[in-house]
Amino acid sequence: YAEPPEDYTPTGEERILGSDLKVYVSLPSTSSTKAIIVLPEVFGWSGRLKGICDHFSSSGYITIMPDCHRGDTALNKPDIPKWVSKTDWSPTIKCDFDLLKVYLDEKGVTSISAIGFCWGAWAWAKAASEGFQFKC
Repeated sequence: YAEPPEDYTPTGEERILGSDLKVYVSLPSTSSTKAIIVLPEVFGWSGRLKGICDHFSSSGYITIMPDCHRGDTALNKPDIPKWVSKTDWSPTIKCDFDLLKVYLDEKGVTSISAIGFCWGAWAWAKAASEGFQFKC
């Protein structure tokens, strides 16, 4: 993964949704009804993912990135596929998407898209196959 520039300071903020879902939220400078969910890779929020979120928000999108692995990452795991299999769609990821939807509804969002990196691409595709309404 690519590291952010050394002088980069994220412009969003970390919050907790529900009882334990940490999210990074980056809001645009003007009101918006459009959102992008950024789904990270198995190495969590490392690298430049917060910068990607901030870029989307500077382009007018409410941007939110969940930590579906609850602070754990694949870093130094001896069996990454086994580690990944511990985070099932139901109940964990499905509940996370439900929390994201409630948060975005409260913000007045009417159009949601997503981008997934590595594991996040699976989560995005699974959510879509389970009926989560994304706009392209």
